[in-house]
Amino acid sequence: MEPVVVSALDLKRLQQKLEGVGVEERIRQMQKEDREERYRLSKARISRWDNTIAGQRRKRLQARSDRLATEEAERVRVDQEYAAEEAERRKAAIDRAKQLQYYQTDMVKNFHSKVVLFEALKERDMQVALKKERAEHEKKRDLESAREEEPKAVAARQAELHLQLEVRRRALQAQQDLLDQLRQKQAREAAETEACRREAETLSSLDEEFRQKQKEAAVKQRSQRAILRQELLNMKEELTTRNAADRELDTEESRKADEWADRKRQQNIKKKERERTWFNESQRMRQCIGEQTAKEDALIDAKIDVAVAKAMRDREEKVKRQEKEAAEKKRRQADELTTAYKSHIRRTEIQRKIQKEQDQEELKEYVRLNEQAASERKTRKQELLRKGKELQDVHLREIAVHTAQRAKDREEQLANDRATLAVHEHDDEKLHAYMKSLAAESWAQDNARLQHYVHDETSKPKDQRPWRLADKHWVDTGKRLGLTGNKYHPMDVAGTNEICRGDFLSVVGKATSRCGSAAGGATVVCRPQPSASPANSRPASSSTLISSRAGGHCKQGRPAILERLPAVHV
Repeated sequence: MEPVVVSALDLKRLQQKLEGVGVEERIRQMQKEDREERYRLSKARISRWDNTIAGQRRKRLQARSDRLATEEAERVRVDQEYAAEEAERRKAAIDRAKQLQYYQTDMVKNFHSKVVLFEALKERDMQVALKKERAEHEKKRDLESAREEEPKAVAARQAELHLQLEVRRRALQAQQDLLDQLRQKQAREAAETEACRREAETLSSLDEEFRQKQKEAAVKQRSQRAILRQELLNMKEELTTRNAADRELDTEESRKADEWADRKRQQNIKKKERERTWFNESQRMRQCIGEQTAKEDALIDAKIDVAVAKAMRDREEKVKRQEKEAAEKKRRQADELTTAYKSHIRRTEIQRKIQKEQDQEELKEYVRLNEQAASERKTRKQELLRKGKELQDVHLREIAVHTAQRAKDREEQLANDRATLAVHEHDDEKLHAYMKSLAAESWAQDNARLQHYVHDETSKPKDQRPWRLADKHWVDTGKRLGLTGNKYHPMDVAGTNEICRGDFLSVVGKATSRCGSAAGGATVVCRPQPSASPANSRPASSSTLISSRAGGHCKQGRPAILERLPAVHV
């Protein structure tokens, strides 16, 4: 084994680890703890100072927390006050609602209506008295004013009579004037009528003359047009001759008027040129008018001839086309009528054959159903008798149960009546207190009717008060006799009577016949159905059959397909 070489430093470190903490380390730890203690004491001493940043911040935080606490306390106080006020308002609203609900009851509404009536009667009495006083006052005042105005009225009446006489005289004079005017008007109208007749004759003669003149004017106009054409030709020749003469005259005048000034010569030349232009233009316009008029007359005559010829051709073509269309339409209608009649004959034959086959099949079905009904009648009769006896026993048991139930209901009704009576007495006491409080109001003290009504309602017992609405209340006689709880049909009650101790179905069957007897005295048989509730358990027919003894018919036992067939005796 080789030896291990350890240095002194390593050995010392190992020794310190084995012994724990060394001396330097302990000194260092003690110094650290001393520093931490002094730091803690310094922090504790500084924490109570206010002139530091932390102290200022702590002071602000404390002030803020105090302010928030004060505000929270104030909010809590306000919330408590608001809650108390809300509770008071809620309580007042609930009391008000209860009071309004109490006011909506029938007895309080009836009392309020009476109070309103009494107040209205009081107001009416006051108004009647006031009206009477006013009438007396008006009467006295009218008498005094009549005494004062009597002389004036006499004078006014006399003046009115004079005025009426004057008006009457003027009216007579006006009537006479109107009569004279009417006579003058009639004479004037007669003269005007005669003048109108003469004027009409004159106008008719003038009209004839005017028409004759128009014809003459047309002839004259045509002759004037021919003359105008000739004049235009003559004027053209004259214009040529006049132009030549004017040129010669101008040459001679120009030779004689050399001493005139150039200005005068130019004016004369311009004047003559303008006159020549006007004359040429007028001649040209007359010639154009004549030629245009001749062309228009010829064109109008040609158009009229063409239109007349075209209208005649169109009319002849239209007449031929209408005749052809009428013949074609008549032939087509005859063909359609023949085809429709043949089709109708074929359909009628086919429908008759089909209807005959259906009637034979329906007759066979009807005979089969009658035979089936006859075979089922015997078995059903026995079943109905057995079920009828069972049903009678069930009815008897249910009657006993319902009798006990009615007695129990009667006891419960009496208890309910006693409770209702107590509630009514309490309501009456409350209403009387409300009546007295209302009658004690200042506005109700002078209302004698209201005071008398409240005194009668609160002082007299209820059974001694006058009953004014007895004729408006309906009394249930069935309830008074104890028959309201009985939900049986009268037929069921009759079936349980002492006179029906025998066959129950013989009695019930007579009363429950739905279809009745047929033409030949057919028998009606009903099959009962089980009832859902004991209270309504009476025979109910589910199907009705008819015996084929005398050919009776009933729609309940007959199929819908056989309703169209006549009565068949089997």
